[in-house]
This record gives sequence, C-alpha cells and structure tokens, in this order.
Amino acid sequence: MGRYCTPGLFTHEQVEAWNGVLKRVHAKGGLMLAQLRHTGRASHISMREGAEPMSASVNPSYWQLETQLVSTQAGWVQPSPQRPLTVREIKQSSMTMPRRRGAPK
Repeated sequence: MGRYCTPGLFTHEQVEAWNGVLKRVHAKGGLMLAQLRHTGRASHISMREGAEPMSASVNPSYWQLETQLVSTQAGWVQPSPQRPLTVREIKQSSMTMPRRRGAPK
C-alpha cells in the first residue's frame, strides 16, 4: 500500500468485493483485467505498517519538498524517505507474492 484508499487485490475481502463488480461487468458483455501498480516513493510509513516505502531509486529532494504530499488516513502528509529494493528482494517478491495471493503454482 502506498496511498490511502488505493484500490487493490491484497486481501480476500478485496478479491470478493471486486468479484461482484467483475460479475456485473461480464453480465453486460464487458471485459476487465487487473492492472498492477506500484506507488513507489509516493508513500508513507503509516500506510506500510511502519516499513520504509520502496522505490527504484532514492531521491531525497522528493520527500523534502514541502509541497510534495501523500494521502494517509491522518490526512495529507509529506512522504516518508524511501529505499531502493535489493536484487534479492526483487527476485524474492516476484517468486513468492503471486503464490501468497492465491495464484496457481
């Protein structure tokens, strides 16, 4: 989670909620797909259970700008400092996250 109220498919409850939308779209002959999205540096530790936000690169000027704000449950705040993912973390998340979320093995 990077921003408050970002739509997602992180929990069973979210999947079930989107399932209802999907069924209504299919009933009208429409198609849907999930778009993967990463909020990267536009995040705050309060939205990540205290974990540092991660990004492709680190740019201190981004989180130091007073005008750069992100949405949280507490309102608009400055983003938290981010850190880049390590190669090991990238490999690990690409292998384990789909399985954790119920994708076929």
